Amino acid sequence: MTILIIAGQDNDCTAGPIGHAYGTMFGSSILDDKFTKPLKNRLDTYVRTMEVQEITYLSEKTTKAIVKYYK
Repeated sequence: MTILIIAGQDNDCTAGPIGHAYGTMFGSSILDDKFTKPLKNRLDTYVRTMEVQEITYLSEKTTKAIVKYYK
């Protein structure tokens, strides 16, 4: 992932989709705490009524939607 980010100098368009694929394939258990712990399972947004969300809740909601529509 680091090589992708450094080579392309573009986090969201290059490493983002690859990170999503790795997360789907291997789950969050392969992530080192140094990457996840600082987030404190929190995502702050500017989306009204969703200003603060738990990352695990959003992941579960996304997974359920995928399973529901692609069974």
